[in-house]
Amino acid sequence: MNRLNSIRIVAVAAAAMTILGLAQPAFAQQPVPFQGRADIIVTDAVIVPPSTQILTGSATGVSNHLGLFTRTETVIVDLNTFTFTSKKIVFTAANGDQLYADAVGGFTSKTTAAGTYTFTGGTGRFLNATGGAVFAATAIKGGFAVTFVGTINY
Repeated sequence: MNRLNSIRIVAVAAAAMTILGLAQPAFAQQPVPFQGRADIIVTDAVIVPPSTQILTGSATGVSNHLGLFTRTETVIVDLNTFTFTSKKIVFTAANGDQLYADAVGGFTSKTTAAGTYTFTGGTGRFLNATGGAVFAATAIKGGFAVTFVGTINY
């Protein structure tokens, strides 16, 4: 009788492992709309000869996934083409979770700029964030007002 119980236990265990092995892996969440706005104040501007300017900024803003946030960034501007790049923009939500983004873009006039964000992870709920957004910036006293819209997956 012990042998029969042992065979049954092995059979049940094998069936359970087969069923679990056939289970579908969890699907990644689908991208969701991401939009918001920020007011960026330029806190430092350094000219690097012959044709580069490095701008450092901090901002406050609001978005649908971050809520109220602060933001820091460093932007490298090519003064020949008026294009720019920014590595590791840090959006910090009120609870401390951070969303990281890189940006590329260009000035479309003396007072406006446009470009794209690419989300590159973060901390907390944004640990493996991906996606991106387009942004538009307009010069304001001491900085820029920025609006953005896109999608995020986290």
